[in-house]
Amino acid sequence: MKKTVFFCASSSYIHTMLAARYMTANCDYPVEIIETNVNVPLEKNMERLLSLNPDIVAFPCYIFNITYVEKVIDELKKALPGVVVIIGGYEVAFHTEKYVNAVDYIIRGEGDFSFGALIDKLQKNDFSSPRIIESGTVKNLDSIKSPYTDEYLSLGKENRIIYMETCRGCPFACSYCMSANTRGVRSFSLERVFSDLLKVKRFSPPLVKFVDRTFNYDRKRARSIFTFLIENFNEGKTRFHFEVEPELFDEETFDLLKTAPKGLFQFEVGIQSYNKDTLNAVNRRANFEVIDNNMKSLCRLENVHVHADLIAGLPKEDFSSFNESFDRLFSFFPSCLQLGFLKVLRGSVIYGEDYAYEVNDFPPYEIISSPWMSKEELLYLHKIERFLDVFYNSSRFTHSVKFLVPRYFSPFEFFAKLNEFAESKNIEIKKIAALKQCDFLYDFALNALDEEAQKELERLIYEDFIASGNVRPWHKWLKKDRKI
Repeated sequence: MKKTVFFCASSSYIHTMLAARYMTANCDYPVEIIETNVNVPLEKNMERLLSLNPDIVAFPCYIFNITYVEKVIDELKKALPGVVVIIGGYEVAFHTEKYVNAVDYIIRGEGDFSFGALIDKLQKNDFSSPRIIESGTVKNLDSIKSPYTDEYLSLGKENRIIYMETCRGCPFACSYCMSANTRGVRSFSLERVFSDLLKVKRFSPPLVKFVDRTFNYDRKRARSIFTFLIENFNEGKTRFHFEVEPELFDEETFDLLKTAPKGLFQFEVGIQSYNKDTLNAVNRRANFEVIDNNMKSLCRLENVHVHADLIAGLPKEDFSSFNESFDRLFSFFPSCLQLGFLKVLRGSVIYGEDYAYEVNDFPPYEIISSPWMSKEELLYLHKIERFLDVFYNSSRFTHSVKFLVPRYFSPFEFFAKLNEFAESKNIEIKKIAALKQCDFLYDFALNALDEEAQKELERLIYEDFIASGNVRPWHKWLKKDRKI
């Protein structure tokens, strides 16, 4: 029997590859999985791979690992000239011409069954399969065998993320997203979803991420799953992450969420922009009044973590407009506000549109400039992102920042001023320790506060610092003459 290996290179240690488990679960032959990441030295992974002396090696390919995978394939072909290499995933599905002469087989589309069919032929020395295999989509998702094996779920015990899928596709067609290529939503039955979740429960992973593009596309279905999780995962051992559409929440859902144990749910809310022309340009529709009302309700849920997203560089949005979107979204004080940057992905609708973007040629294909935002403005937003991550998204300065932001013209101005202060002191904010970051924030705000407000800020920084898990107290609370 030919030795078959799945080489799964994630972006970091905590991530895992669900796709490989789908394909191996639906293959009639044993497949060994190497779960690794792109931060592991190439030599170490090659030693591990070659020690298995494989006959067939499969690689899931995405923007976060394609450069690394290309190097592995190159070294593998040198060491084992007769090895059969199979690749699949978004990053190669729209680059087949680049890889067709470098590998043996490319699977395009959902490979749940086509991978197993190809392995069956190769095991029987039947090499008649076309080199580019068009899989299409699986209509009946319940026909796919469950990927939630003990092997996969045990990774949760190593503090890795377990991924869960209840549906495929998306009801929306945002032009920058690969899901725009698969119109409509196909769902696993609720019975199948609940069965898989009970398998997950046996291992109590710290984090389960639902990969559904819009988890709450069906309110009733979403509530059924929320209810199941509330009833079955109330020990506080596992947190569940969902990508949700803010407009689709309703009062019945909010009432249900209020009953959830604290920390059970976290929501990633893709606002992306508050510019109507921008959203129209990327095929999104938005009722801002509904979005704002629902964001207020979401962010008031003290038991739910809310992660809100903006994308800089979208069409029709200039620097000023983006700042307005930032301020509007920040005003709700979500648990986390991610400032992302547009990636013009090969195969996405926006890739074929004539927007005169300047884009990096290498993954993740982030824009350098656009007709609406200059290179300098985008670089400036990257600086703002660093201060947003340190002083807000880290949750280390939650109350301190909420105390300080109203004293500035806008939330965006507050983070811009932090950047200016750091540049005046020649400080790389992410390179200094947490205690020094406390000093930095205090010294930054000192001139803008009267004596009473200074004392209040001292107290808030101290309490924030202790609340974020630091054992040592912030020294300025004890000794006032320390300077940064």
